[in-house]
Amino acid sequence: DTIPFILSKSNEIILKGSINNSGIIDIIFDTGAGCNYVIGKEFIQKLALKITGLTEDESVTGLATEQTSFPNQFQVGSLQWNNQSITYIDDKGYTGGGVITGYNMFEDKGLSIDYDKNLLILSNELPADINGYSSVPMRQTTGGTYIELTIFSGKKEKKGWFLFDTGASFELSINSDFESANLLKDDMKKIGTGIIASTEKDHQNADIMLAPKIKIGDIEIPEVPLTIGGKNMFQL
Repeated sequence: DTIPFILSKSNEIILKGSINNSGIIDIIFDTGAGCNYVIGKEFIQKLALKITGLTEDESVTGLATEQTSFPNQFQVGSLQWNNQSITYIDDKGYTGGGVITGYNMFEDKGLSIDYDKNLLILSNELPADINGYSSVPMRQTTGGTYIELTIFSGKKEKKGWFLFDTGASFELSINSDFESANLLKDDMKKIGTGIIASTEKDHQNADIMLAPKIKIGDIEIPEVPLTIGGKNMFQL
């Protein structure tokens, strides 16, 4: 099956779908999310959500207790999922909003993201022709989908597991603990500063360095902006 998508101004993958027969809404497909989210009070009535419980939710700024809704029906194109749980976050001070679905919706399928054709392509098997592709170790946790990559700082190189996050607004990020253990920024040029945030009140300052090179599988990418900050996750 194929699912068309559009890219938002911040390069989020936007699908058209519905929840609980809501009518067509935008749904962000976020490989960095391990569950479904609804962010914003206006969606409670619009999506017919019933709050039924609580959950511990992890973000770039730590753990928080959030409300959950169950059961819910998702529909995207011709695909339908029943008995889905949704983590609900009100919009008080939140830096983003909307409906988000994570890798869990497609974890039993082969999934290709074709940015040239703006399509998600689903299959039951891996593509027959993988010439030109590079295989990368991957693992999935409650925090999302992680892949292995190597950062070259100029004098050092360090391999690690990074969250593959289509919902992120930066190219590459490492947390302060990872940097402190490896002292990567000592060898890199600082090109700016930024903020890592989930809410307006809960944010952390960050330095932006220029990594001379990173390597993912057999593919090398030169001059990658590297955001250093945050205490909990390091992300791609």
